[in-house]
Amino acid sequence: MRRLKPLIIWPVLALVLFGCAHTPQLPAAAPRSLSFTPRTPEEWRLPNGLTVLWIEDQELPLVSGSLFLKGGSLWEPAAEPGVVSAMGDLMRDGGAGNLDADALDQTLESLAASIGSGFDAETGSVSFGCLSSDLDRVFELFAEVALNPRFDQPRIDLWRTGALEELRRRKDDPQQVVSTALRQVIYGNSVYGKVLRSPDVQRIQRVDLLRAHRQFVRPDGAILVLTGASSRERLAKLVDKHFAAWRPRGETFSKYPPINYTPKPAIYFVELPFKQASVLLGEQGVPRLTPDYIGIEILNRIFADGFSSRLMMRLREQLGLVYGVSGAISPGPVKGANYVFLQTKSASVPQAISEAISEIKRLQDQPISAEELSFTQERAQNGHIFKFDTPSDLLLRTANQRLLGYPADYDQTYIPKIMAAHPEDVQAVARSRWDTSALAIVVVGDRGAYDALKSAQSEKGSVLHDLELKKIGFQEALIW
Repeated sequence: MRRLKPLIIWPVLALVLFGCAHTPQLPAAAPRSLSFTPRTPEEWRLPNGLTVLWIEDQELPLVSGSLFLKGGSLWEPAAEPGVVSAMGDLMRDGGAGNLDADALDQTLESLAASIGSGFDAETGSVSFGCLSSDLDRVFELFAEVALNPRFDQPRIDLWRTGALEELRRRKDDPQQVVSTALRQVIYGNSVYGKVLRSPDVQRIQRVDLLRAHRQFVRPDGAILVLTGASSRERLAKLVDKHFAAWRPRGETFSKYPPINYTPKPAIYFVELPFKQASVLLGEQGVPRLTPDYIGIEILNRIFADGFSSRLMMRLREQLGLVYGVSGAISPGPVKGANYVFLQTKSASVPQAISEAISEIKRLQDQPISAEELSFTQERAQNGHIFKFDTPSDLLLRTANQRLLGYPADYDQTYIPKIMAAHPEDVQAVARSRWDTSALAIVVVGDRGAYDALKSAQSEKGSVLHDLELKKIGFQEALIW
């Protein structure tokens, strides 16, 4: 059973918590830079609009592939929240073609093959992997899952039971509580602030899944990536056999829903009996690929990426305030989010918040050092090649970039642009993209954390002094 996915991709849901390893000081010099030229996939296009990308790889007797589809839960009907995510899970889990769900499971197990499916906020995918000797049969099953899912009722019932249980347990995980709450606080009633609830899951019926499949699974703008121990000729015949008759619909989901909501800066406190407090500071951010995106990349690395980042060095190593901390300017399809996440003792919540804001302001007030910039540039250069480590990595990255509207030369120009950046570029990003006066702060903790915040608000000069402290409830979502 696939885990229940949130209605939308939201950057704060992927928080990285750091362990207890010692944080090293910034090295005097980064390792010598590496160079690598990734392979170029072979490409062809079917008359129905489906693009195929292929890289032959004879290293192992395996073949894998993924069908990427434009469109996701951002475009689902307002009255049917969760239906696209459910449809994505049950394309595979609910049987396909003339095989019911159990028969499909057994067939794939007998072939030592795998097929998976899923949809998120902006895209969907169906993937397979198998021995090259079984390619014809597994590719047929893969196409059936993509084009002719059954959505067997027993599997819908099983999905519903699992989804309801995950929603019931949401408030038991402080990271889920704090991230769900902040999403609601900064995106409000827009589609980007949607949160799945039990009544939404209860309402989803088989007919809704069939309707969603007709709407979202289409060749228009779709990309099929394939790699492994086969020939292009063999794959091209299979693609034509199973996908050439797939009829286009003329819709490419190119226009994103707007955000017409202005969040209120305040401290939103959710009282739950956790031993430590979880805190998210956030504000609406920027769209992808703004003219200063390179400066954003560099700032993120210096600010909160890894053990030698400023947030980690200051809040954990120097002050011992936090167990884990992360943060970024995280662009999105329309506005994205700027955030800082931290976990700390209840009594330390006000100081940890204040110090995190101070680190943002320090980036705004003072240019980064030449040493910091050089080290960050070398790290970026040396890590870039691992994004293309395997043919599969390269193909998946290429497909995702195309679906999300990245320029064709994004990867080719990324490192030259990184290496050409200046300290002033990073300072300009900090000044223009972070607005500490607009931050909404969500705190999930016990009564001690609330009392500490209340006390800090009475102190003149505190960054929390002028913010309203609002106590709000939480079950599966905020209770406003």
